[in-house]
Amino acid sequence: MKITTLACIALLSLTVAELSARTVRFRSGEILAAEFAKEPPEDVRNRDELDLSGLPDRRVYAALTVSLTSGRKISIYDYSLKAGGVKYRCIALRIGDNSIDAARFETVGSGRGNRCTLYFVLDPRDVGRGAHETLTLVCNVPPESEVPVIFKNRDSSGFTPPAEIPASGNMTEVK
Repeated sequence: MKITTLACIALLSLTVAELSARTVRFRSGEILAAEFAKEPPEDVRNRDELDLSGLPDRRVYAALTVSLTSGRKISIYDYSLKAGGVKYRCIALRIGDNSIDAARFETVGSGRGNRCTLYFVLDPRDVGRGAHETLTLVCNVPPESEVPVIFKNRDSSGFTPPAEIPASGNMTEVK
């Protein structure tokens, strides 16, 4: 009986650990969520400011929701995503649950409760086919660094609203 109980407890703890949320550390703070979607975010203000030049006509959208370290700044120029040997630039950012303001290029972190989301446009020939895919987050600011990040494919269901992402994150661990 004791062995069965201990085995059940061990199995349950492994299951709970696998289901527990995670974050991924990066230079500017923590990544709470990384997702792909086929549809662009709908709530973009100043849409005419979005620079989509040089990006593919067919698109997969990617979003990284992050919690910045207090006092750290982040801009759309600081990070790129690398997939299939190609670096894709950030096109917009959202502060908290506000609309995406395409005219805004940077924000400052003010603690764990505050979030921002970085948006990227990628070529569907490089990403978006699997349920989860690993891309590389590239810091464009010296000293350059790279962090592997597993993205969840939300397909046509759109991105998770930042307020629905737990503070403990919902990242899949890179193995």
